[in-house]
Amino acid sequence: MTAVEDNKVVNVGVVGAGYFGTFHAQKYRDHPQAKLVGVVDPNPARVVDLASAVHAAAFTEIDDLVSLVDAVTVASPATTHFETAQACLKAGKHVLLEKPITVSVDEADELLELAAASNLLLQPGHQERYVMQAIGLMDIPETPVFIECRRAGPFTGRAMDCDVTLDMMIHDLDFVHALNAADIASVKAEGLSVHTPAYDRMAAQLLLEDGCEVELFASRIHDDRERIVRVIYPSGEIALDFGARTVINKTPFEISPFETDHPDRAKLLQDPLAAEVGSFLEAVKTGNQPLVTAENAQRALQTAVSIIREASRDGGRQSA
Repeated sequence: MTAVEDNKVVNVGVVGAGYFGTFHAQKYRDHPQAKLVGVVDPNPARVVDLASAVHAAAFTEIDDLVSLVDAVTVASPATTHFETAQACLKAGKHVLLEKPITVSVDEADELLELAAASNLLLQPGHQERYVMQAIGLMDIPETPVFIECRRAGPFTGRAMDCDVTLDMMIHDLDFVHALNAADIASVKAEGLSVHTPAYDRMAAQLLLEDGCEVELFASRIHDDRERIVRVIYPSGEIALDFGARTVINKTPFEISPFETDHPDRAKLLQDPLAAEVGSFLEAVKTGNQPLVTAENAQRALQTAVSIIREASRDGGRQSA
């Protein structure tokens, strides 16, 4: 991968002045190794407001920004990820691409091929992998035999251009594959559509080829917020409740609580997006691979598409 000069501040831009784009712009503004050059969004009022807040230039056309930067975050709607990231890569820019990497496997394949051929970094926005690393789950030397992930919250009206599987469950699919690399033997899924033509709630069961069972639930129409992870290993169980910020560890392995005195882990737990942005900037400067790769995001997307396809079979779709 072609790297920026190590002693050079990375000139960056953000595509998208919405919810996630705002956070990315703030992290770049505050990072000592980055110079936030500008923000681009087709909504003139929104992009001017954000650009003013982060002391950057405002653009409504992406071509006006990419010529001025070394790298970009793409935080536009999911259905625009492919076209936008493709344009940035073709312009020779490194790309941090918010999740999901794209909305189709073919599009993801094309982006990976383009990044490889151009010797450019394509890093996905799976920031929760940094949280799991900080807690210590990525260091456990056993392979799980059971994984449960529940992620739910009230309807917000955001990310309505894609299915809840791609919007929310995609984080947990990346996590599952990171903990257990076995291929998927079977998929069962049932979805519910309420506010959009796509699924607003999804329940899925995966059976991996090594026998590991995976239960997944994601909802953007839930009355309460819920974020629970439970992992069973041959030697015991770990249960995480992100809402209550509790950790129950019945294994012999070290797991950090959410409130920890370990400085590196505490920093990751407090601000995983800052860790992700820092990882991206380091990879741009050094040419090293970040914690989460485009191949990781590609695999999570493949599983998400399989779940959506299974839910769409006769009898799988429900409407409220």
